[in-house]
Amino acid sequence: MLPLLSFLKWLSSGLLLCLTLCLLGMPTWAISATCPTLALEMKAVAPRVWLKPADPHAASGWREPTVVWVNNHDIWVLDPGPHRCAGLALRGWLARRWPDLPQRLINSHAHPENVLANAAWPLGTPIYALAETKTEMAWRCPDCLATLRRTLGEAWTQGTEIILPNRVLQAGQVLHLGGLPWEVMAHTQAHTESHLSLWQPTQRIWIPVGLVAWDGLPDGTRSHAKAWQAALQDMAQRQPQHIWGAADTRLSLHRWLDTRWYWQAVMQQLQDLQAQGQSVLEALPRLSIPPHLSTPDLSPERATARHQQNLLREWQHLENEDF
Repeated sequence: MLPLLSFLKWLSSGLLLCLTLCLLGMPTWAISATCPTLALEMKAVAPRVWLKPADPHAASGWREPTVVWVNNHDIWVLDPGPHRCAGLALRGWLARRWPDLPQRLINSHAHPENVLANAAWPLGTPIYALAETKTEMAWRCPDCLATLRRTLGEAWTQGTEIILPNRVLQAGQVLHLGGLPWEVMAHTQAHTESHLSLWQPTQRIWIPVGLVAWDGLPDGTRSHAKAWQAALQDMAQRQPQHIWGAADTRLSLHRWLDTRWYWQAVMQQLQDLQAQGQSVLEALPRLSIPPHLSTPDLSPERATARHQQNLLREWQHLENEDF
């Protein structure tokens, strides 16, 4: 009996060791069976460049755009997604096509939808961001991750950790992506405290990431309207021919124009109140969303609430300036 028990114990230990070694030998993206199914739509937008378009209705929380460039010797990913499951899905898509190319990440700004998928890549993977963005991530990401878990649930956010950038980008720096030079544009207090966009001057392509409201209505929680307007005006002077982010270029251009018009309308509403000597609190119920703005991706209640919050924040900024 004892020899049989010893044999069974040896056999179970051997099987466990074999299974462990097999799992260790598998790429991280392959060990994702517990993540919900995520259909990844990657659209070719140029030679060696793919875009996952913005999707305001994504059940996975992956609502912001992601861009992939394939170079001869590496792959670059701008804003890899909102959680580890999204990152694993993207790594799987990349590995099936370019299994031998190392990958580098860019974090445009400290919003969870853009950066928390960093957790899907091995520690030490190069992750690039503005220095101020790294600071914002260190400060805000713990709360952002907690909010994301409450919003999406454990199934989507399992295994998601905060992985900060380990490489620094600077305004005006040029990155060679997909065979073309891209200029790093830095924006302060526009959408967030620290934010980058990417500009390709030869083909006049702009990737605005969060500077364009992909659901149709900007969220000014962490911005100043004047700074956001200035960033959009600066890019307008560069006259972009293509804007990447939505499912097609026409929709991206439409969203860009809507974002510009919206902030102009907000500032006009507030200036009119100041001229009339009225408080925004008194006038808030009758200050509606500008009629030319289409917000089909938001319920009327949510759109109205966001607009009113934007008005209140910008009113506070104006009062602080006057003081």
